[in-house]
Amino acid sequence: MPLLATEEQRLIDKAIEEHLAAVQVLRYQRNCLASISQLPPEILSRIFSWAKFPLRTYSWQPHNPLAWIKITHVSTHWRSVAMNTPMLWDDPPPENGPWVVEMLKRSKAVGLTVSTDLSTRESRKAAGLMAILRQDGARLQHLALTNMTFECWKVLKSLPVSAPRLEILSLSSRLPGRGPDNIHIPKTVLNNADSLRQLELSGCNVHWHCFPLSNITHLKLRNIACTARPTWTQFIDALAKMSKLESLDIESILDPTVNFTASDTSSGPIYFSLLQRLTVESPTTEVEMFFERVAFPPSAVVHVRGIPQSHPISEISAVISSIARLYSSQEFLILTLRDRDSEFNLPDSVRFQLFPKVSKRLNDINAKAVAKALLTLEFVTSGGQVTIDEIVPEIFKNGLPLDKVSHAELAADITDPDTLMYTFGNLPALSHVGIELRNGIPFVDALYPNTVDSEHFPLYFRSLVSISFTGVKFESEDVERDPDDVSLVLLQDCLIQRYECGAEIQKLSLDDCYRLDDFGVRELENIVVDVDWDEIEQGFERKESDEEEEEEEEEEGEYYPYSGYTVYY
Repeated sequence: MPLLATEEQRLIDKAIEEHLAAVQVLRYQRNCLASISQLPPEILSRIFSWAKFPLRTYSWQPHNPLAWIKITHVSTHWRSVAMNTPMLWDDPPPENGPWVVEMLKRSKAVGLTVSTDLSTRESRKAAGLMAILRQDGARLQHLALTNMTFECWKVLKSLPVSAPRLEILSLSSRLPGRGPDNIHIPKTVLNNADSLRQLELSGCNVHWHCFPLSNITHLKLRNIACTARPTWTQFIDALAKMSKLESLDIESILDPTVNFTASDTSSGPIYFSLLQRLTVESPTTEVEMFFERVAFPPSAVVHVRGIPQSHPISEISAVISSIARLYSSQEFLILTLRDRDSEFNLPDSVRFQLFPKVSKRLNDINAKAVAKALLTLEFVTSGGQVTIDEIVPEIFKNGLPLDKVSHAELAADITDPDTLMYTFGNLPALSHVGIELRNGIPFVDALYPNTVDSEHFPLYFRSLVSISFTGVKFESEDVERDPDDVSLVLLQDCLIQRYECGAEIQKLSLDDCYRLDDFGVRELENIVVDVDWDEIEQGFERKESDEEEEEEEEEEGEYYPYSGYTVYY
């Protein structure tokens, strides 16, 4: 009796399933022969951990903390290895409730890493954080919460009383400094956190006696409300307990309503033998007090931002003197000077940077080959209390070791040539100067030898052999003169005079300069042995003939702006 069509189809389907099962077995056997499948489980799990944190090509790309889980679907073996590696599941995402429960279960007893930005989906993330803290708060190892608001008070109250595993605690509020008390960490939580080594608080208040400080290696305190700031004695006593400190970042740490002096404590200077990075941003009086009481290896990278108060020059001088004593044996080879215009509501400031190494490229101070600035001194100039011309001399007369400086970069709005002559012009080893933007006129005036071998008019920049101009504007008959425009004739005469004085400039670099053409460069080449020009002619008035040539070029082809190409037919 012939089979029905449906029965025949069923038999075919069954045969297909048997063949597919056989193919699956063959694929499994083939996968087992792959090199990665023969790795020990501990090596394979390490590879999986690397897959959790891939490099993101662009910072704007959304980050999915669960994207790595797809590797557990590759094979049964891979899934088994992943499921039996608790460390792969130690960072439950607070915004995903079901995965919080599952990952807390799979992570078993390992320490937890919880990191989240509360600027989005705050209520959902807060609920997830509460679940983690209630169920396994004692397992916290790393906790980082950013953009917190006052609504996060319940989360902070849920922090465990005892956190013996906690190593990193980083908390920052969304609007730091806006409220009188900021976000407050309850004194009843985290009382037992002896493993804490990294503490970062921004816009969050904390009771100083809550945390053990002996194991702290990284400390960051910013935007602490005045009512929660320590006294000078409390602050110094707390620092004295941090013998393992490697990184310190503080901003306005003392109460501005109380007058303190360094004599308020009787103990000697605190020496941080392991310190590698230091950032201090405070009123200048507070900065001076801090550096009078601390010491550290001169190899530490230091960034100081001082905010002058009632007596700006004397305060700045005191700050530089207190810092200079720490660098008496250090050799600096590069000195840069920049001012910063107001951007994003930041106040104007003047910034000095000192480098211990020189770039392989003579006139490329900002190149990647240059070591990071060892010492950065920044002083706020907004408010009109103090000018750049008043601040610059303080850098040179308060003990900083500048005798070995061979390279300098100037990109600040200095108006008085005397400021340059009596500071940079007196550096004995200065061989290269880079000039940017508005410094052209005062620099050429300072460089010009008024009267040679005269007691009253000495020659400045005696060791200078190389100059680079970047973005400097030169005078042109075709364009109305700007106050910042440099006279090419005056520059040529200055170079000739220095040649005749025996202080010849041997190399001149011209990059991205305005109103400089081939004729002007040839004139300079008649004076300087080595002239390096990027051949960019810009800033001249457009001539009618030039406009006609451009119109003819445009007519030759049809331009499609969205494709990025010019198509010719």
